[in-house]
Amino acid sequence: MSGLQKLRDTRFLMRCGVVGPLVFVIAFMIESATRPDYNPLRSMVSELSLSEYGWQQITHFLVSGTLVLAFAGGLRRVLPSGPGSSWGRGC
Repeated sequence: MSGLQKLRDTRFLMRCGVVGPLVFVIAFMIESATRPDYNPLRSMVSELSLSEYGWQQITHFLVSGTLVLAFAGGLRRVLPSGPGSSWGRGC
């Protein structure tokens, strides 16, 4: 793999860290707006996965989680190695 390709891959993985949380927030806002019995002040976001359309929220959880894990891989590439560098990756 060339250096330019590795840089592109790393940038893509880092962008996943921006897109993943946005997908999660936008998805649960749309889901909560379309469910008449859902009250965001009384219910947790994960309760959206309990109805007949729960597969949509479960899919959002899986996609968002995958994007955040991809970001962690990009973070591992970017952070320098050495003492203390594992704390940033662990957080």
